[in-house]
Amino acid sequence: MNPALTQFGTQMSHLTGVRAIMKDIIETLRAGRGQEFINLSAGNPVILPEVDQLWRDSTAELLASAEYGEVVGHYGSSQGYQPLINAVLADFNRRYGLSLTDRNILITPGSQSIYFYAANAFGGYTAPPPSPPYQGGARGGSLKHIVLPLSPDYTGYGGVSLIPEAVIACKPTLDIDAAAHRFKYRPDFSQLSIDETTGCVIFSRPCNPTGNVLTDDEVKKIAALAAPFNVPIFIDSAYGPPFPALNFTEMTPIFGDNIVHCMSLSKAGLPGERIGIAIGDQKIIQVLESFQTNMCIH
Repeated sequence: MNPALTQFGTQMSHLTGVRAIMKDIIETLRAGRGQEFINLSAGNPVILPEVDQLWRDSTAELLASAEYGEVVGHYGSSQGYQPLINAVLADFNRRYGLSLTDRNILITPGSQSIYFYAANAFGGYTAPPPSPPYQGGARGGSLKHIVLPLSPDYTGYGGVSLIPEAVIACKPTLDIDAAAHRFKYRPDFSQLSIDETTGCVIFSRPCNPTGNVLTDDEVKKIAALAAPFNVPIFIDSAYGPPFPALNFTEMTPIFGDNIVHCMSLSKAGLPGERIGIAIGDQKIIQVLESFQTNMCIH
């Protein structure tokens, strides 16, 4: 069968960076059956015995508890498992002196899904005018860009938008220390444009794959540029504090009205469980939750 694909179907079928990496790994393993490989995969964390035991004990505790049927045997809220939301709420309020409510938190099937929701809820073409000459089609409105303020960044961002021309990556400036054979990527604020044509901003901190960490001041400056235009900033903190805290440069999670702090439990030992967490303004979280409900309806 050779079904006809829509524009979106064709776009999502393209071999993006992450899919290409996984395809190479799978094909190599299949072709090399019988050989011994060290499979570094595409970001799989090492299985640490102490962390592995922690999750084994937690799983055994759940299996033995009266809560098991509630967790596994029932559909949950589109916002996520309430005890997990409550735990995140209490931890972040205590740890960072915040005043979050449960409406500021969304649990997702992996953190990368957050950026897909965001890219297509806030980026792409706006709602077209209701009257002629509009004749229909996804590209009837004005284009809202998804801005990556520092490139290189995570290769997966290249495939998050259903409208590929919406994604804009900004070339960095370099701090070069030739004597020490070191350099650092920095946002080039003379070239970074965030205005009424911007739908959202996405970047990873620490960066995957470079390990680069935007400074607190750089993050605050990006958020300040976006604030007058009500542009949300999505910070991919899959490697950042408070967990898994795989940062080797001092950094502080930054919070603000237009900042959505996005985390993952993958690098904390649970990549197979696909658990992402978004923390941000209630109105932004509601949009993401609605998008999630329509994608993963019960």
